[in-house]
Amino acid sequence: MFYKTRQTVRKSFSLIELLIVIAIMGALAALILPAFSDSETQAKDTACDYNNAGTLRYVTMFKAANGVYPSGFHTGMNAATGDVTVQTKDENDADKDAMATVTAGNMTGATEALDAAYIASLQNAGIAQLAYGKEAAEDIANAAVTPRAISGDWSDSMNADGTHKTITDGGEALTLKGVPLSTWVSAGNKELGADDGAGGTVALDGDEKRCRKADEPSFKIVPLFAASTIDWEKAYPYNSASQDSKVSVAMEGKCPWLDAGTFRYYICFFKAYSDGTAAKLIGTACPECGILDADDF
Repeated sequence: MFYKTRQTVRKSFSLIELLIVIAIMGALAALILPAFSDSETQAKDTACDYNNAGTLRYVTMFKAANGVYPSGFHTGMNAATGDVTVQTKDENDADKDAMATVTAGNMTGATEALDAAYIASLQNAGIAQLAYGKEAAEDIANAAVTPRAISGDWSDSMNADGTHKTITDGGEALTLKGVPLSTWVSAGNKELGADDGAGGTVALDGDEKRCRKADEPSFKIVPLFAASTIDWEKAYPYNSASQDSKVSVAMEGKCPWLDAGTFRYYICFFKAYSDGTAAKLIGTACPECGILDADDF
C-alpha cells in the first residue's frame, strides 16, 4: 500500500512583491504627509492673521477707553549696539527664522533714529515708556531707548539663500492703505506751503494725498512692537498721574510661529508729529505677512 506524503507549503512574499508594497506605501506617504504639513502651515497662518488683527483691535480698544495708547512698546532694537534684537542665525551660523531675518532687514536697512522733536508726540499719545533689548520698559525721554522712524520701503521677500531681499533687489514692498511706505515717508517729510524754489509752494503729489491731510503737521512713521513689555493695566496721560485702565486686556502680540531666541511680535505703526500733536496708530503688521490698516477697525 502506498501512502501519499502530505507536504506543507509555506507562503511568503517574493522580493518583487515586497518592493511593490514598499513603493505603494511610499507613494501614499508622499501624498498624505504634505497634506498634513500644509494643514499645519495654513492653521498657523490663520492664527497669525487673527493675532495680528487682535493686536490692532486691542490697541485701538485701549485708546478708545482710556484716551491714550498703552505704554511699554518695544523699539525692536538693542540700544547698547543699535542692532535689531532678533536672532537670525543659530549657533552653527545657519538661518534660524525667516520672520526674524525680515524684521532685522527692515529695521536695520530702512529706519533711522527718531528726532527728539517727535518724542513729545508719542508722550502725548500716552506712550510714556519704551523697552529695548531684553530690558524692562524705560522712560521714553531716556536717550538709551532710541526709537526708530521708517526711512524707506520695507520688503517681506526672501532670497533663495534665506537672506532678506530688499526693495532694491526686487523685494515686494509692504504697503499701508495700498501705498508703499516710502510714499508715507515723503509725504510726512514735506513742509507744506513752503517755497518750492520754483515760484510755487510745496504740495502733496499723487498718492501722498492718501497719506496726509492738507492741514496735517509733518510726521514720521514709527514702528513699535507689541511685545510682552506693554502695560495693559495702566494708562499714562502725559503730565498727569497714571490711572487704571478702563478695559481689561491681556495680550502679548506674539506670532504663533515660535522659535527660541527669535523676536516675533507684531508691529504697530504710529504717525509721530513734529509739533507734538498726539501720535496716531495707522496700522499693524506681521513683519513677514503684511499690514492691517487701523481704519478697518
